[in-house]
Amino acid sequence: MVVPGGAAHVSTLPLVRALTDALEAERVSYCHWKSNAMLDRSRTGANDLDLLIRRSDIDAFSRILHALGFKQATNPSRSLPAIHDYYGHEPSSDRLVHVHAHYQLIVGDDLTKNYRIPLEAAFLDRTIRDGEFRIPIPELELILLVIRLTLKHSTWDAVLVRRARVPTSAFDELAFLRSRVDEHSLGLLLAEHLPFVERESFDAAMASLGSSAAARVRASRPLVAQLAACARRSRAADVRLKFWRRGVATARARLPLDEPRKQLAGGGAIVALVGADGAGKSTCVDALSSWLAQDFAVAKVHLGRPPRSGLTLAVDPFLKLVLGLAALRRGATGSAKADSSLRSRAYAAYAVATARDRYLAYRRARRLSGEGTLVISDRFPLPQLSFMDAPQVDRLRPRGDASRLDRRLASREKRYYRALTTPDVLVVLRVDPEIAVARKPEEAPDFVRGRWREIWEIDWTAVPAHVVDAGRSMPEVLSEVKALVWSQL
Repeated sequence: MVVPGGAAHVSTLPLVRALTDALEAERVSYCHWKSNAMLDRSRTGANDLDLLIRRSDIDAFSRILHALGFKQATNPSRSLPAIHDYYGHEPSSDRLVHVHAHYQLIVGDDLTKNYRIPLEAAFLDRTIRDGEFRIPIPELELILLVIRLTLKHSTWDAVLVRRARVPTSAFDELAFLRSRVDEHSLGLLLAEHLPFVERESFDAAMASLGSSAAARVRASRPLVAQLAACARRSRAADVRLKFWRRGVATARARLPLDEPRKQLAGGGAIVALVGADGAGKSTCVDALSSWLAQDFAVAKVHLGRPPRSGLTLAVDPFLKLVLGLAALRRGATGSAKADSSLRSRAYAAYAVATARDRYLAYRRARRLSGEGTLVISDRFPLPQLSFMDAPQVDRLRPRGDASRLDRRLASREKRYYRALTTPDVLVVLRVDPEIAVARKPEEAPDFVRGRWREIWEIDWTAVPAHVVDAGRSMPEVLSEVKALVWSQL
């Protein structure tokens, strides 16, 4: 049986079609178990793919997802048993396709999801086709939808935490399913698979969904009581947890605090984009960060221009004073050598302060990545670089024998840079130097060419790094960078 749908009119994402084709080829027992009135949005990746998987097929399902490049993610603040999140990259649309994999039907209020409804086998034994998807028969989907809406919006605690309003989309879904169900079959299926739920209680709860909150609470009380055996925790414990989480959510909104984001199961990572002037690094960093931050914990860091620490801010006016004194000394004595010595040591001290700032920013980035955050770095000091984001003291010191101070400054600076280990993912944006000169008219052409000469002369395969031709249009570059970074996370 095929349900009328929009498959013939909506272009299904290639990744979504590849997934459903693979599930069919491997005979994985699954269905897209909810919100099938809006299945077209799942086809295009606008909605999650809520897939129910038979327990015996979990291993095959996982293998298919990994073969297609999907990555598992976790929510450190709120995980649920038998529900996993996977994300896959669809290059044709730059979307991250979210597969919400359910091995059990865990439902209820969004804050606690306290009920496991034992309808998994019934759903999977009676699937029908809607385009490339398998979906449950409408009678079973309607039964679970009414239960879900009742538990989410028709209890006294839902009223108290201000979650009693039934959304308009839910009424659209109810109308969609009720127009397709056979009432006699619905009653038989309810009695067969949920024998503890009385038909009268079910009908009363469904009929009350369009009523006031108080009327819904009264009408739904019998159904809620009959579902008590399906609860994962006691009613009292669930209400306490619901109020606690609601309070935390309210506090986060008012303080404000960031809502905890998902993290990839593989852990956090430092992703660095390097390249000289005119490569489009900042544009790529901003776009990549915004793209990943839609779903995951993401932070940005600029290791080329790190935040200035308190020490650097304190040293800065002192260095300016030294430079001023050097100029006065030169004017008074006419000694260019003395002036050069003071100036070079002042700049060397500033280079050490900058190295320390880079180290501090890197240390924060490494700690964030260790906690599961994806850190996107604009520029990154590398041992292969000697001109940009690299130790400078040895280059700045006066010619001839180095003083003890010179040696100490150079040693301290190198120590900071040695602590910056290679990022987890390194992307080199490489541009022809003449294109870079045209892109940076405000910079001296020879300065830009000098920076790019170093980038071009390095053998990046030995680092290792992923080299991207950044001389193309920005949409092309961004598409390749996103695909490349996603493949490495």
